[in-house]
Amino acid sequence: MKKIIRPMLARHRDDDHRAATELELLFDLVFVIAIALAAVGLHHGIAEGHYVDGVVKFLLAFFALWWPWMHLTWFASGFDNDDTSYRLSILVMMFGVILIAGSLPAFFESFDLRLMTIGYIILRIPTIFLWFRVGNDNPEYKVTAQRYFWGLILLQCFWVILAFFVPFAELLFFVLFGLGATAELLIPVYASNAKNIPFHQHHIIERFGLLNIIVLGEILLSAALAIQAMQKSGHGSLELTFIAISATIVPFILWWLYFHEDENLTSDETGHVYFWAYVHFFIFSSAAAIGSGFAALVDASGDHGHGSADAARWAISLAVALYIFTVWLIRDRHILKSSQAFQLVIFAILIALTPLLPLYQLPVLTLLLVVLLTLRLRHTNLSPSR
Repeated sequence: MKKIIRPMLARHRDDDHRAATELELLFDLVFVIAIALAAVGLHHGIAEGHYVDGVVKFLLAFFALWWPWMHLTWFASGFDNDDTSYRLSILVMMFGVILIAGSLPAFFESFDLRLMTIGYIILRIPTIFLWFRVGNDNPEYKVTAQRYFWGLILLQCFWVILAFFVPFAELLFFVLFGLGATAELLIPVYASNAKNIPFHQHHIIERFGLLNIIVLGEILLSAALAIQAMQKSGHGSLELTFIAISATIVPFILWWLYFHEDENLTSDETGHVYFWAYVHFFIFSSAAAIGSGFAALVDASGDHGHGSADAARWAISLAVALYIFTVWLIRDRHILKSSQAFQLVIFAILIALTPLLPLYQLPVLTLLLVVLLTLRLRHTNLSPSR
């Protein structure tokens, strides 16, 4: 039987067989729901022609989901002791994520983020409690824990003021949100200046890979939507067939490109680790955005107009290009020293420009990804990680 509470001591960085726990996998489930709802909001924004509005709201919502997930991932890698108190803390966090997920439809419709903020505060209170425990139980990490503790408390007060007292969607709101988001990103840097928290490299790589699989699933969902649309129409459609096939092939190739290296965190130097972790925001958000683009393209194949179809194709192409470029940014430019290092960059540019083609943009995009993967496997002798 688990003890209710026991010392939250730092874990060893060289623990054997450090893998994602069942509790972490359960925690990820609520993010499956929340990310899907964020992707739906972007999908509707593209389909209805509210491109800038949809993208801005999607990025704000995705940040509110990604950042707490990443914070807990690193915390768990260093201090997860799996006592009853820790498990209950994760339960409260899950409820906070559910509140954020439930608030997303209203947020995309009216920019009302009050319920989202309440969910975010509920999500962060257990995090503050856990850092308090770390400071009490680890004298060597006391200053680091105190910086997290007070920094998070001050930021929660800031978010409440922003959500309840600053008019939505005005310039001041976006300026203050940018300042708050920057402060969120800087707290770990400031706290770690006292002493870096321990983390297990294999565990971190696995956790980031699992979230990547979750967001790639949003693209596969669009393939099912295309098949559903064909079934509802009662007849086959060449365009919907292209969408269903491409929405199956694209995430598979993106998965292969990301996972063909077992160790894509190529250094444990502090600056490199922070860059690697933070830039993953663009991998995760772009993968979810690809799914939104495919879903909007399914809508546009019916009675939603030519303009929304063009917008959906641009959304898919730019998001795929961003995903590929970011993989190059965090990994390939470090491990490949020849001209092969720039393959991803070149193909990212070509894919970003596919909507300019007069016909068959989506099959061309898919073909470019197939060629890219073929070149990578042929010239770098890479294979999927096991």
